[in-house]
Amino acid sequence: MATFPWQVESLRLSFINLVPGTDADNFGWSNLMPTDPESTTQKKALGIVTEQGGWLSGELIVNRHPGRVDVIYNFKQPDLFAESGSLLPNAGQFEEVVSYFSALAENVGGVRSSRIAFGAVLLLPVDDAAQGYKRLNDFLPFVRFEDDMSDFFLQVNRKRRSDLGIEVNELSKWGCVEVLGVPSIGVELPAVHALRLELDINTPDRAPPLEVDISRLVVDLIYRGRSIAEKGAV
Repeated sequence: MATFPWQVESLRLSFINLVPGTDADNFGWSNLMPTDPESTTQKKALGIVTEQGGWLSGELIVNRHPGRVDVIYNFKQPDLFAESGSLLPNAGQFEEVVSYFSALAENVGGVRSSRIAFGAVLLLPVDDAAQGYKRLNDFLPFVRFEDDMSDFFLQVNRKRRSDLGIEVNELSKWGCVEVLGVPSIGVELPAVHALRLELDINTPDRAPPLEVDISRLVVDLIYRGRSIAEKGAV
């Protein structure tokens, strides 16, 4: 599988419509990390708990709502240009970060819900818009791009079946973006361009059979996202 230098803006693992009476009842930061979170906030009246802390080159967040848990990896929100020399959000190279994120799946086997999803927002830097559209054609060979096209956006959903016998939706959203910096004294902020790929690889809204290994299913969803980032929506 070829690799492209996609960089991570965010990754997400969601368990929606949790099944009561399972390990999902108490799932949280401690199931994933050997250390305590840097901060924990609660809204007891709403049943919301948010735990977060630094992880890799970004921030890991575990959001718990009634009936739902989201594990989110985000880039930190610094002065991007001053600290990284780039206007593009970057929480690390996708191939490296997603390998660590996949390892977290070993700890979610007891969480059962009617719907499971792996999401990502990825950016692939390009020199300019023209190069961006040329690269998009590599990922979307069924689209005919013309020289005067701009503001392109495409959403594709392909239904697949995993090796575990579970139906899977492979939703991907493609575009080419331009990020403009705000000029400051003594600092020139040229516009930057990138391909933007948003992924939502999810199961239908019905609980997987009890015999299905949830950890394996999550890894399969992540692998499908990786495949789309390398091969395109084909």
